[in-house]
Amino acid sequence: MPIKKYLKLFSRCISLFFISTLLLWPFCSNQKRNTTIEGQECEVISNTFSYIDDNDMAGVSICYPTLTTCPMDQGTLAKINNAIYDFAINEYDVKENCLGLTLDLTYELVSLNENYLSLFFTGIYYYEGSPYPSAIGKAITFSLITGETLSLNDFIAIDDLKERADAPDFNFEIAKGTNELLTDHSIQELISMYVDTNSNFYIRDDKIGIIVDLIHAEGDYAVIEFNFESSNL
Repeated sequence: MPIKKYLKLFSRCISLFFISTLLLWPFCSNQKRNTTIEGQECEVISNTFSYIDDNDMAGVSICYPTLTTCPMDQGTLAKINNAIYDFAINEYDVKENCLGLTLDLTYELVSLNENYLSLFFTGIYYYEGSPYPSAIGKAITFSLITGETLSLNDFIAIDDLKERADAPDFNFEIAKGTNELLTDHSIQELISMYVDTNSNFYIRDDKIGIIVDLIHAEGDYAVIEFNFESSNL
């Protein structure tokens, strides 16, 4: 193999290593989080799915959580853990189609209480031959009572949210992205761009955050948080 190809492979391998290290360390290094739900302990542990393609040194590194000793029946627990795995890993078909794919993904446990589990995944992906890497931002929220994945429509319809956004006292924040977005888009337009698939929202205390897909030049995605009555959460 020509020396230039060796150097290219070595460079990509080193780059992948440092990207993975920066994004995932120490988040997936034997991380455990304990919380109390209805007086009982609930433990969340972090796992890593990783793969490096020996042919071109692209690779996949995904950090995702698993609930262990939570106060719910085993069927509901398994249902949630399987859905998390599908959302974090199977969505990208990494076991079958990861040639030339560089993917680094980690998560934030946004909320965990007696009713809900909200996760927010962030990272980057790059396909061989693409002009640039792209940012990933996606969220998922579960009912801990039924184990079902929740939709934003379970709390508020998009049309109702847009109507609320028309009010001058609508309280919101661009939690990810810059306020310059509001130069090119009204808050109503950004909300209209939200697609309620795979949940793609999270609950944080008395706020809801929605993830809006954007073009790459605008940052690939933005997160809009708005106040929501806690009695409805």
